[in-house]
Amino acid sequence: MGARLRSVIRAALAMAATAVPLVPAAGADPLAPGAASCLACHAEGGGLPDLGTLSPQAIEAALAGYRDGSRAGTVMPRLAKGFSAVESRAIAEALGRTGAAGR
Repeated sequence: MGARLRSVIRAALAMAATAVPLVPAAGADPLAPGAASCLACHAEGGGLPDLGTLSPQAIEAALAGYRDGSRAGTVMPRLAKGFSAVESRAIAEALGRTGAAGR
């Protein structure tokens, strides 16, 4: 594993370890398992694509591409492989334009 990839993984783990837990608004449906951790990097101002600006279909397609290797990335291919297609769909629906990230 290259030094750059190790550095990116270390940074991602550090952000995840220090992230403030994201809690849905009172009365809102809880986020799909795995969805809250996405917002550590992919919320408005996070420096990476803001998932709240993307459609659920675009997010689901990106996760499928990372999972099957047709979309390149450093950290995302490893993360996406941890979710099934059904779990990825639930995450996409929770965080897409109308989901928690778009609130």
